[in-house]
Amino acid sequence: MSCLLLVAILLLNVVTAFADDAERIAKSKIEGQVVFHSTIQIGVPSVQLTFEKKFLFIKVESCA
Repeated sequence: MSCLLLVAILLLNVVTAFADDAERIAKSKIEGQVVFHSTIQIGVPSVQLTFEKKFLFIKVESCA
C-alpha cells in the first residue's frame, strides 16, 4: 500500500511540474525576450543557440 501511495505522489508531482512549465511558457511568449548574464564568454553562443532552437518565440540577449 505504501508503494502505491509513493507512486501516486510521484505522478502528482510530475503532472504539477508540466502544468507549471506550460504556464511559464505561456507567460514567456508574452515577454518574448530573455537576457543571459555570464562572467565568461566561453560557451555563451552555444547556450544561446540551443535555447533559441528550443524556444523559437524567445529572443536571447547575452551580456557576457
